[in-house]
Parts: sequence; structure tokens; C-alpha cells
Amino acid sequence: MLSSIEKAYNERDKQKSDSYAEEYTRNFLMTEEPFPGIENEYMYYQSFIPRITLEEVNALANEWIIDHNRVIIITAPEIEGVKIPTEEDILLVLSDVENSDLVAYEDVTIDRPLIEEEIKPGSIVAERQLTEVGAVEWTLSNGAIVVFKDTDFKDDEILFTSYSLGGNSQYGQDMDISADMAATIVSMSGIGEFDNVSLEKLLSDKVFSISPYLGDLTEGFSGSSSVQDLESMLQMLYLYFTDLRVDSQAFSSYIQRLSAILENKKASPDAAFSDTLQAVSVNYHPRKRPMTTEILEEVNLDDINAIAHERYTNAADFKFFFVGNIDKDTFKSFIEKYIGSIPSTDKNEMWKDLKIEAPDGVVEKMVYQGQEARSTHYSIFHGDFEYSKENLITINAVGKILETRLLEVIREEMGSVYSIGASPSVDRLPKPEYNIVIYYGTDPEKVDEIQQAVFTQIKDIAEKGPSDEDLLKAKEKLRRERETSMRENRFWLNILNNGYLYKNGDFSDFANYNEIVDQITVEEIKVATKRYFNFDSYYSVTLKQEQ
Repeated sequence: MLSSIEKAYNERDKQKSDSYAEEYTRNFLMTEEPFPGIENEYMYYQSFIPRITLEEVNALANEWIIDHNRVIIITAPEIEGVKIPTEEDILLVLSDVENSDLVAYEDVTIDRPLIEEEIKPGSIVAERQLTEVGAVEWTLSNGAIVVFKDTDFKDDEILFTSYSLGGNSQYGQDMDISADMAATIVSMSGIGEFDNVSLEKLLSDKVFSISPYLGDLTEGFSGSSSVQDLESMLQMLYLYFTDLRVDSQAFSSYIQRLSAILENKKASPDAAFSDTLQAVSVNYHPRKRPMTTEILEEVNLDDINAIAHERYTNAADFKFFFVGNIDKDTFKSFIEKYIGSIPSTDKNEMWKDLKIEAPDGVVEKMVYQGQEARSTHYSIFHGDFEYSKENLITINAVGKILETRLLEVIREEMGSVYSIGASPSVDRLPKPEYNIVIYYGTDPEKVDEIQQAVFTQIKDIAEKGPSDEDLLKAKEKLRRERETSMRENRFWLNILNNGYLYKNGDFSDFANYNEIVDQITVEEIKVATKRYFNFDSYYSVTLKQEQ
């Protein structure tokens, strides 16, 4: 608690407006929560917390957890064969528990540091200035690449991510479920000799997070830390490479909980819709099957252990990115010690194209489930994308113009939807592709009417183009979002990561964003709209109530 309030105090000059607005809302409209200001709150924490005793905290349990102020809520799936317990059943369970001879939980704390052995640091063998983005690249003696950017956007924030090529594309169909779950199990397993509970206790006074991930084409780690706890985050990163742990108890617990969730999910209309959308979007590719209790049985702990140790071993195959309030000299010593010392090999992998592609032609699917008279509809236009910065900015402009049109015409004028939006996205790997997702919620009787109204608006933009005012608004949004994003550490972290993943660290065209935005014309929007909205190539999924 002290670490968290200290971080908030250190960031007091960089606080966003919405955090103040939320405080005012809670004070005036909700709980009358006072807002004395972070300076006073920081003082209160420092004054009160050291005086709070263990006995006082434990006493609250005896005061609050009593048998005559208790509310019991039961949730259960409406599935044939599932027996709903009665009030008497529940009270009997409570009585049995209260009269049981329970063994007290044994609180075991491992009192030693994260890393005890002496680490032999590596060294920086090359440095390159990335002047276009104000960053620095270091090549370490073990082959790892570290890129960092020092910023003053937040006084007490350092963000981190990394990647290595390969991902779960390295494994066959027989191991795909284990590969999908490997990073999750690793993140729940603790590290080295520390299980997850012991690790949380050891690090309870630290303000940092770090998590492994394993995607289709890449694997790596991401996280964040306060300035003070950067070393602890890097120690955890080092241990993930050198003393990774896959805990069988964590695995069993997770599979058991996930199995129950999947069983209950069968009664959920939203889950049925989501699963159908996922299956259709990849043309029912077996590597992207929606999870079920039957598919869950394919997961194997030994496979997870092997995959995890194989993915997170070779530092030379990784690139690491850091953005935030970084002191270069201190940072250098940490990097040489905790990343420069990670073992490495000459093995540099590449991802494999799994040939996961959207369906050809027009595919329209209906999902009939649930009793509620509401519908959710997604239409996705897709195709190959000629990747360039100009095309990327133009497709985003098309998305903003279309979304504004849909909000004004279909939601405001027609009043036919609860919500509506249009969102373009572009993937570079394994091949350049685009998706434009149009989504809305409405009355089931109006789904077809609204779909045709949406298509009419798209065709109108393709034929007539947007108005000068619409284009001007879209350009202003693009410029404003860029301006705001450039004051965010997260934006720069993504710029660095994607610049290496997609362009081998070439940032030569970074500075010409606003120039490209300014040059977009009405005619270019017309041409782009025709190109990206092919009415012979889209798929849609609609949720309606059971017939």
C-alpha cells in the first residue's frame, strides 16, 4: 500500500483529467468520498499504516464475518440435468463446514532474496542512436538486442516488452492446445523455488509486473515497474530464462477451474456468438478451434513444460524494449547484469505460416440462442493489404469517416441501434492483410434493415466521397490522437517494438505522419473505400434469440 501511494504521489504532476473527474463524481454524486489531494493522502498513509497492527486487522474478521448478517447468492446454468440446490441444501452445507475439524492454513514464507547466486554480467558491444525516435539500441555480448527511450511523461513509470520469432507455429496440431496455454501456466507457477503464493509474499512491497506470452508467431515478456523496482522486474526476467518453473498444482487448479467455466459457457448466448465469430473468421481452421471441455482434454503438462523451456531460453533470439523514466547509467548496469548474463545459442528461429485465412466469398451465419429480444451483429470486410504508411493512415481515415457517418445516420437519425462502430486493423505477418469490423446491437427485427442501411452508407462514400467537412474532422481526429499518443509511454513502446518486428529497426518515415494526413483527398477516400469494401468478400455473424 505504501509503495502504491508513493507511486501515485510521484506521478502527481502527470495525473490525467479523468482521474480528477472520477474523484469529483464519487464525492458529489455517489459516496461523498472526500478528496483532500494526493499530498494529504500520501501523508495519511505514512502516518496511519505503520500504526495498524496485525491484531487489529484480524479482529475485523471476527467482527464482520458472523452468521446473522450473511447473504447467500447462488448462480447456476440453465442446463438440463443440472440440479439446483435448495435453501435447505445450502444451509446444510454451511452447517457441515462450520462443524468440521479444519486444519489451519500453514503460512510458509521463504526468507531469502530472489537471486542468491553471483551473476557474471555481460557487456554492451555496440551502441546505435535511433535519432528519428529518440531511442538507443544496445547489442549485448550474448547477442541480445536492447532498445530504450528515456521520457518524462511519467515520473515513476517504466514499460517493457520483448519478442522472439517462432511462437506456437513451431508446434504441430497435436500440441497446439498445450502451446496456447503454456504462457498462462508459467505465469501462475511462480519462479525457481518460489511457488506463486510465496513469490507474491516476497514481492508484496514491490511495484512491478511481468508476464510471459506465447502467440502464433512470437513469444516474449511484457511488464511495467516503478523506477525504484526496475531491478526487481529485471531479476524476474532473468529467472524466467534461467530458472523457469512449471507448477503441477497450478496446472491442475487452472484446468479444473477452466473446465467448470467451459461447462457453464454452454448456456451463454454471448459465448455461442463469440465462438461462431472466431470459427468463421478463420474459415474453421483446426488451429483456432473455440475451446470446449472436450478439446481441453488435449492439454498435457509435460508438453507445456517442454514448450515453455524451449521458448524462453535463448537471449540471442530476443529483442527487449524499455520506455519511461530511465537513468542511463543505472539502467546500463542492470541490463548488463540481468540480460547480458542470460545464456544464448546460435539458434535463431523463424515463424511458420500456419495458413490461417478468412473465408472466401460472402459468408453469413446466424446464431439462435437465448431468450432476450436483442441482437448483436458483426460484418467484417477483409483482404490483402499493400502495406505502406500512406495506406495505413488512409484506411484509418476511412474508418473514422464511416464511423461518424454511421453514428449520425443510423444511431441518431434512424434511432435503430443501441451502439454502432467501424474499426479497421492491419496485420503485417504472416502476410499483409486488413480487416474492417462493423458492429452494432439492435432489435432482432431490424438486423437486416440496418445491415442494408450500413451498406448504403459505405457505397455512398465510395461513389460520392465524404464531404469536405467530414474529411476535415477525420484529419483532425487523426492528428489529435497522434498528438495525445506521443505523450504516452505505451505509444512509444509499440512504435519501437513494431519498428523492429516489421521493419528491422528502420524508423526513417516516422516523422512524416502529419504531412501524409494533410495530403489525403476526397478522391483518395473514395478509391480506398471501394478497395477495402468488397461486397463479394465479407463475412457476418448475427446473434438472435432462440426461435
